[in-house]
Amino acid sequence: MTKFFETYCLSDVYKNIINNLRVSCVNKVKRILPIFLITFFFIQVVSCGRTNKRSQSLYNLHEQCYWLIYHNDYDSLKQKAELFLDLSRAENDKNAESYAYICLAACELTGGKASKAKEYLNKAQNIAINNSNDTIWAYALNLKGIYEARVNYNIFSSQQCFYKSKQLAEKAANYRQVAAASINLGALATLTRDTSFIKTVKYAYEYGRQTHNMHYMMGGAQTLSSLYQIAGNPVEAERYLDIAISINDKYNFHHDGVLALTQSYISLDRGEHLKALNEAKEGIERLGPSQATMLPQAWLCMARIYMAMGDYRSALESLKHTKDVSRQYSSYGYMSDVYELMAQCYYHTNSPNEALEAIHMVSLEQQSSRETMRKQLSAEHALLQEMAQKENVSEMRRLRLSHQIWMSAALGMLALCLFSVIIYMVVSRRRREKLMRSVVASTRQTVAAEDKIDSLCLGISSGTDVSGDGNQHATSSDKKTHNKDIYDRLCRMMIVDRLYADKTLTRESVIERLGTNRTYFTQLLQENCGMNYSQFIASYRVKEAIRLLSDSSRQNLSVQEVCSMCGFGSTSSFYKTFQASTGVTPVAFRKFSLKQSVDR
Repeated sequence: MTKFFETYCLSDVYKNIINNLRVSCVNKVKRILPIFLITFFFIQVVSCGRTNKRSQSLYNLHEQCYWLIYHNDYDSLKQKAELFLDLSRAENDKNAESYAYICLAACELTGGKASKAKEYLNKAQNIAINNSNDTIWAYALNLKGIYEARVNYNIFSSQQCFYKSKQLAEKAANYRQVAAASINLGALATLTRDTSFIKTVKYAYEYGRQTHNMHYMMGGAQTLSSLYQIAGNPVEAERYLDIAISINDKYNFHHDGVLALTQSYISLDRGEHLKALNEAKEGIERLGPSQATMLPQAWLCMARIYMAMGDYRSALESLKHTKDVSRQYSSYGYMSDVYELMAQCYYHTNSPNEALEAIHMVSLEQQSSRETMRKQLSAEHALLQEMAQKENVSEMRRLRLSHQIWMSAALGMLALCLFSVIIYMVVSRRRREKLMRSVVASTRQTVAAEDKIDSLCLGISSGTDVSGDGNQHATSSDKKTHNKDIYDRLCRMMIVDRLYADKTLTRESVIERLGTNRTYFTQLLQENCGMNYSQFIASYRVKEAIRLLSDSSRQNLSVQEVCSMCGFGSTSSFYKTFQASTGVTPVAFRKFSLKQSVDR
């Protein structure tokens, strides 16, 4: 029975504890973790759904504002932009708020309220920089470039704004904004008569053609027509102008005035003065509110046509209109040309005093132009420094935002891992306690059953008297019976005499009491219980320890006292032997055993 206890009951339980514990815990986690993840993602989906519903109205307003700009309907745009601004503030959407400011700035700039437009532009630009949004910043810089060109007539600052807008749009992969900045750079090039921007504008035209964006295609064709006319290529100029006119007529983009003026320049270069005059008049009549800043250029074009026709008095009237609208729209860049042409007209109309005065005004305008140029260069330098500084701030914010996103993701994953570990530990602890209680219960039952069997075997063999040495038994006719008798005698010595409780017990003393030799004794143990001497003695000591630790009346005994009473030489050997046999430590065994006794 000792062999059965050691080999089948205790060792098998101990061997299976870890495997059972691991399998059960993994199964628990496999059941719990998917539920947790499904719940987590369900909450995220619900929250995202609510967010999408709230942001859908913002998206719709964004698209409506874009199409109103696309069709130059600035009256309706202002109403939509104000509604867009209120809703974006309510939703705390900074990107939408900055775009609303850009739309409002476009409306104010078109209506001639430059100071209000600048205020909105600064707000939009600051929000874009703080949120590291290159797309919104590109929109703001593009509109700021238009502001610099129309209001301050600062070609250098305007060009820098368009360049930077184009770079930011390329960085953000916003090719629509790249095309818009390219067209604006081409429009500036028509003022400075710089034909090197033809390739840049062609990109915008090709983008509109490939994406079927007729607005950019028409704008690119119109600008290319002007640039080719400046470059002295009337064939290409007329070809692109025809494309722009056909797109404008088909989609009703309200660019009739601008196209008529472009056509008048081409007709003037051809010498078709009457046709050019009619086209210039048509252009002035059809220029819309958003194109009113082109009126000085239109009236100047008409004056040149009249001069080419020899009608200097009509040319003077056109030049006076040019001065008036230039002052109205703060477009003073044409004044030098105006006074120069006025001097020629006065000369041809025999008004020398007025001609001299006009020449004097030309020198004053040129001096003023040089001063303005100096201020513009200074302003451009300041603008470049400001843009570089804001770009550095934007980059720092972008890096910080990226770092925060990664940190949030890492913390989320860490929290999820910790939650999983806690679940695993809780489930493992409960499962381990359950297994421990099962081990303790089965061990106690096994020991109790062995005690009964040992008592029965002891009663059966008590009437048998075994004497003599092992050699005499070895020569008898029934060797197996005598071996069994000696083994029963050994068991009786352990149960009745409690030899195992003696710390000084040795193999030689047991052999001497049995009256046999070492070889026979070793063979006897191996045949009957499958153990050696140390394992045999340890099995009785462990059983005695189990009885003492399970006895609630002896719970005041310390582990050291139990160790001494069971015959172990040291506490460390007691712990090692007990745990190897039962799978639990003596302290844990007592804890669960006494708890089961209380529960019963």
